[in-house]
Amino acid sequence: MKIPSHYFSGVGTSEEIGLRLMRDLGIPDGPDALARLRSKTPKELLDVSDHDLTVNFMAGGTIDGWVITEQPATALAQGRLAKVPVIVGSNADEGTVTVEEDFRANPTLANYKPCLKNEFLDYADEMFRLYPAITDTDVRPAFIAVDTDYGFGFPVHRIAVNTVRTGQKAWT
Repeated sequence: MKIPSHYFSGVGTSEEIGLRLMRDLGIPDGPDALARLRSKTPKELLDVSDHDLTVNFMAGGTIDGWVITEQPATALAQGRLAKVPVIVGSNADEGTVTVEEDFRANPTLANYKPCLKNEFLDYADEMFRLYPAITDTDVRPAFIAVDTDYGFGFPVHRIAVNTVRTGQKAWT
């Protein structure tokens, strides 16, 4: 079962992301595709995500319909989780760990808006209004704030809310 998802800036199933990676590297699908992928250097592989934001190398789960049958966030939101109390949290400015990864150490206005568009789709303009940047110098702290709130703080909040909804205690 192939279930498309949009998280970690990737769009589609893991298989679809892999096929886009192959396309971007000029590798046709076929019996030698895996060998050809393995012949690429780490730099060649990582450079793909510099021009194609839908290809990523984040370690997320692959929804395969067998081991992981659905997006974990969906199961959590619908109360299908272990009935145990939880302690969850995040740190101030936690987004500093991803700013270089997302911008390859080049956070500029020119690449900030496309990054927001890729992640937030139709809500990108609203996110830019909430986390504005007027100059290139403003982009790094704006992105750190976005990623700290959205990438770290929001999931913690959702885990706590959904845990409490099942009748368990949650501490943040």
